[in-house]
Amino acid sequence: MKSKSPEDLPAEVREHLERHSRSFLLTLRPDGSPTAHPMTALVEEGGLVFNTYRKSAKARNVERDPRVGVVLLDGYDSAAGEGCRGYALAGDGEVGRVEGPVERQGAGAEVAPGQQERVNERLREGKRILIRTRVATSRSIDVAEPS
Repeated sequence: MKSKSPEDLPAEVREHLERHSRSFLLTLRPDGSPTAHPMTALVEEGGLVFNTYRKSAKARNVERDPRVGVVLLDGYDSAAGEGCRGYALAGDGEVGRVEGPVERQGAGAEVAPGQQERVNERLREGKRILIRTRVATSRSIDVAEPS
């Protein structure tokens, strides 16, 4: 499945994100090896956005090499024996500052009182940044629990 722009996320991925926000952002270290960062995937204008500190390893990795992967999963508890389902996406990331407040949408939008304002303040100060992703490909995944 192709996605031309952040506004073009596949419908099934947008639907998944309305129910689940567990994700891993995959970036490349300076030596080219991959590393995964547990994150909360947020939707902004139909694209995937990750909020992090400006000096974080993931932000530095994306600034150096914009190739990213994202794994979206359907939950934290596999005790039910159902395995996990979700989506694997690949594309490019871009580190950027934000001028106004960020509104959380979809699953994971509920935060502790005052937390969203603290995050927005750090975004305005430039201490936190957004990593916006442009998805080039996506595929569904279904991992069964081992027997």
